[in-house]
Amino acid sequence: MGHGQDGDQTVRERTHASLCYYSYVAEADYNRVYVRGKKKPQIIINECMNSYDIATDTLTMGGTPIETTYGIVNMYRDEENATDVDHIEKAFSRLESNAARIIQKIDKVVDKGEVSLPRGEVNTLRKFLFLLSYRNNRRSRQFIEENFDEDTYNVIKEFQAEHGLKDTKAVWLFNIKNILDSEHWEIGENPKVFWVDRTDYKIEQQAFQMGLFCVPQGFEFIATGSMGLFEGSPILNPIARMEMDKMFGVPRWRPGVQPVEPTITLTRSWPLTPRLVVMLRHRMLSEEESELAQGVRPRAHDLMQSYFHDFPRLSPKVTYNPSLSAATRRMMSGSRTEEDDRLRREFAEENKLDGKCINSRLKDTLKFPISTLSEDQAARINVLMLEHCDGVISFIGPSPLRKSLKRYVEDRRIVIRRNRDTRFKSLDGKLEAEEEEQVAEI
Repeated sequence: MGHGQDGDQTVRERTHASLCYYSYVAEADYNRVYVRGKKKPQIIINECMNSYDIATDTLTMGGTPIETTYGIVNMYRDEENATDVDHIEKAFSRLESNAARIIQKIDKVVDKGEVSLPRGEVNTLRKFLFLLSYRNNRRSRQFIEENFDEDTYNVIKEFQAEHGLKDTKAVWLFNIKNILDSEHWEIGENPKVFWVDRTDYKIEQQAFQMGLFCVPQGFEFIATGSMGLFEGSPILNPIARMEMDKMFGVPRWRPGVQPVEPTITLTRSWPLTPRLVVMLRHRMLSEEESELAQGVRPRAHDLMQSYFHDFPRLSPKVTYNPSLSAATRRMMSGSRTEEDDRLRREFAEENKLDGKCINSRLKDTLKFPISTLSEDQAARINVLMLEHCDGVISFIGPSPLRKSLKRYVEDRRIVIRRNRDTRFKSLDGKLEAEEEEQVAEI
């Protein structure tokens, strides 16, 4: 994936990788790939990694360029803009470059267990994460192929006509342009973004907290080209859910980029480097954690249960700059006067502190914990990606991927494919042979 220092490079034939995995950590010590015939892991340049193509059952050891693996050519070209067909690409490149620096900043201090980010950098990263998912193949194809249900299609056509756009692909590009041009806290109210998309953005902004997690020593996150995969409760009615749990014998969750049935999304995950995953968690999970701390036992069929229910739910510590008013500090301390309740409602319903949108407080500093996962927890991130992947799997070493494949076969909560036992049997055999060869060469 290419991006310039300022995002204003000449763009003609641009290949857009559908993820940033590896791209922002090329100098990291762990960016080493096991290469056939080499006794030690080798440093692979040009953003390369080992890969496995599911469709062709082809394992490539020794490095496959990420742009070749996940590239989409001229993704943002706006042919309707006569003066600059690449204006959206340039704007995205600027965002991408800024996000890259933030991701590198986090990745470099993973071992310290925490990182401090100005709220402005958090805003940049969260906008970038949203667009990584919004531009994914399934979502973009919906607009390009006009693949919508009748009601949604009619509303999109009204939006298209209102803004004088050529077709639904132009609507998609128009949405991206206006998300890029808007501040993070403005997008949810921007009438130039299609209402479904701006509502999704607003919900994600206000109802989800960001968490940072890293792999344990000797493990790694794989890459599949999918970013922002969700998981959550697929059934809104707790009684119906209880009956379905009884039917299957265990609770059921559904993976994917977009829900195929009414779903409470509890988490979304973005593995941004081989050892770092950013997760957005619904605030219900934090509320549940608070209840557990107070001794409230979780219900057996609680809608707030998550596939990642045992991940640490630590919130960032915020240093407010400028300091909050005395009235707001009193409200946040738990005071219950009528004025406190008004301020509390304003915060909960409008995301405001001292009458100002909290995300516009750019000088605030958030100190995020970076929690180290267990091997089983990290493998579950990979299981979610494996279940959703029908294309190419990218990885560094065979051993962590083999452990994830074993966890995939054993999984009965996320994995719903009927061929789970045989789906990656060939890949596992190939990886086992690679491991044996590496041992023999030592």
